[in-house]
Amino acid sequence: MFIEDNPIYLLDDDKLNRRKFAESLAQSILNHKNENCLTISLMGKWGSGKTSIINMVKDYWNQLDSDNIIVHFNPWHFSNNDNLLFQFFDILSNISGKEFTDYVNTDNLKKLGKSLINMTSFSLNFGLGSININPEVNNTLSDEETLFSLKNKISEDFKKLKKSVIIIIDDIDRLADNEVQQILMLVKSLADFPHVVYILSFDKDAVVGSLENLKVYAPEMFLEKIIQIPIVVPEIRESQLDNVVASYLNDFYKNYRNVDETYQKDFFDIYSYLRLFFDNLRDLYRYVNIITFYFSVIKNNVYINDFMLILALQLFEHKIYNKIKDNPSLFLVSTENQKYDVKNDNKDKIQKIMELRSKLSEDEIYSVLLKLFPRIRMYYRNIDLEDSYRDWKYNFRICTTEYFYNYFTLNLDAEDLSVNSIEDLFNLGDVEKISKMFLEYDRNNQTKELFDIIINRIRDIPNENVPFFIISLIDIGDQLHLPFNTFFDKRIYLSRIIDDLLKEFENNSERFNVLEKAIDNSENSLYVAVEFLSSQDFIYNKFNYENDRKDVSEALINEDDLEKLEDMMVLKIRKWDETDKLWDSLDLEYILYSWEFWDRDIDVAKRVHEFIHEGKNALRFARGFRNINSTVMHADSPSEIIQKFNLKSMLKYFGSIDELRSKYVEICNESLNDSEKEICNSLIKQVDEEYFTFKSGQKSGAGTYICINCNQEIILDDNNDVIPPCPKCNGVNFTKSNNNI
Repeated sequence: MFIEDNPIYLLDDDKLNRRKFAESLAQSILNHKNENCLTISLMGKWGSGKTSIINMVKDYWNQLDSDNIIVHFNPWHFSNNDNLLFQFFDILSNISGKEFTDYVNTDNLKKLGKSLINMTSFSLNFGLGSININPEVNNTLSDEETLFSLKNKISEDFKKLKKSVIIIIDDIDRLADNEVQQILMLVKSLADFPHVVYILSFDKDAVVGSLENLKVYAPEMFLEKIIQIPIVVPEIRESQLDNVVASYLNDFYKNYRNVDETYQKDFFDIYSYLRLFFDNLRDLYRYVNIITFYFSVIKNNVYINDFMLILALQLFEHKIYNKIKDNPSLFLVSTENQKYDVKNDNKDKIQKIMELRSKLSEDEIYSVLLKLFPRIRMYYRNIDLEDSYRDWKYNFRICTTEYFYNYFTLNLDAEDLSVNSIEDLFNLGDVEKISKMFLEYDRNNQTKELFDIIINRIRDIPNENVPFFIISLIDIGDQLHLPFNTFFDKRIYLSRIIDDLLKEFENNSERFNVLEKAIDNSENSLYVAVEFLSSQDFIYNKFNYENDRKDVSEALINEDDLEKLEDMMVLKIRKWDETDKLWDSLDLEYILYSWEFWDRDIDVAKRVHEFIHEGKNALRFARGFRNINSTVMHADSPSEIIQKFNLKSMLKYFGSIDELRSKYVEICNESLNDSEKEICNSLIKQVDEEYFTFKSGQKSGAGTYICINCNQEIILDDNNDVIPPCPKCNGVNFTKSNNNI
């Protein structure tokens, strides 16, 4: 729905109740019978409807079959043309009606226009007598003629006219300063002929500004001398503008929003804020045209109400819009922003941004910002809106980190997930195709974003497709990756998604059938199924944790069916062991725990012990007990990637911590690649820090001691030597070099 930003031409097209005003103006001009030149100004701001009023005046005359001579001269069409005055007189000389040509010598009009082509200077204050013409360039006038004599001839002709010549000059406020000067001189001195009525249309502030630039003394008083009847365009009544704005915005809104029981409420909710921005129809038309173009491109990646409001800021409060775009952390509040000092500081920043407003009041701009970014309220009050964040994400709100940047670019980043692609995924009813899309997202580092969307939009997956998603995730879940700086790890995400998908079924029997098929078909993952089944064991308290039996009504499958699925998983794990795939699982720790708990025929601990004592297998084993995480806790904090091994779980398969350490010291002395060295050294360092830490002041024997804080080495030669504080950092905790233990 694109709106032509054109003025109306007919009285019947009026939507703003200005018809009566136009008719009164038109009739008043017809009633003017004085032969003296009359100048009327129609003044109003840009976009206030001046041209539409003029067109309605002309339509009124046409309906009355008025016999006056109407000339419409728009100097803007000739702007930047040195012959602006010539163009005016050329148009007059081409009036063809006998009511004009029988009385006026049009050749004289042409001559006057041509004589002004090479005007070198003039003064508005002194009129016609101040005009200088270069005679070497312009010899239009004969030796006996002057501008005065030629103008007087034309004036005498105009006195003979039986009808008025109504000359409309529009868009004067669009002209350059010197061109404004020419038009005013035209009306004041050059063409103030008898029986002529001028209607000048302009923005008074713009024309006064031009006169000030031209150093005209008292420009407003100067205009008053030229214009006999100043008329100000009537303000559009609020109720009328309300109706027009609401009509156009509603026409746009219903094209992109389902008309349901909440439609009127949602539209009124956004309209009450948008209405603050529109003072005239031109602003409205411009806004509707731009949003129609933009929204058709990115409608699937934004929330319509937020986009309509942020675009209004972009068009009418551009400085504030840029501040929002450049300072997302100020509007997307993190846990750090909630600290007292930070909150006060950010409150001051918000206040300074609001001071950049140019159109809205402070209260109005605050209400708009609060509507877009509800968390701003936290800078002013002690409230918690965390529970709302999930709904904000589900609705693609601008106030979420996931969708904020969608509102500031038409060219969505190649790594962003479009809603179209999500819809395509949700509508797939084929396991292979679903898995292919999951893995494609993973290759593009989009898994976390995808998981967030699925969790928030789980109900948007058609019921008939839910089984295919469960089967897919149980098969490929172990192959998906999340960034290290993700607060929740992949296991938590997958567990949540599988649980939520299973809850879409009506009963446990249906869930069992899907899980049975998923486990039977899975070839590429173990952990996803293991984690789910273990969570059900926990509900049934199979681990015999005291006072930890859950409400069995929370279980998603029956206990007997659970045992059947666990038997299936035991066979699957054994097969992976036989093919050597098991030991490269990054979730080996959790899989071994469940295998040992479920398998009643194999001594799993013995099998693990055998494996880790073969060659460098202990390194593969260690990878499965390693957690790689980030220290990041909120958006504004610096992050640090750290890795930790679950030594307590690993010790179950070694005789003691000394045996564990000795095994990895032994492997460190073998030929290792960089990745293997990194695992080995990191594990030994962690063992030393947690089990073999020495403190300054202790007598711990001769050897090389390494400061845990800065890695400074201290060499003690005598077993009776006392470990001193670190000479470099004054640290007091040390480990002992591998070669000394």
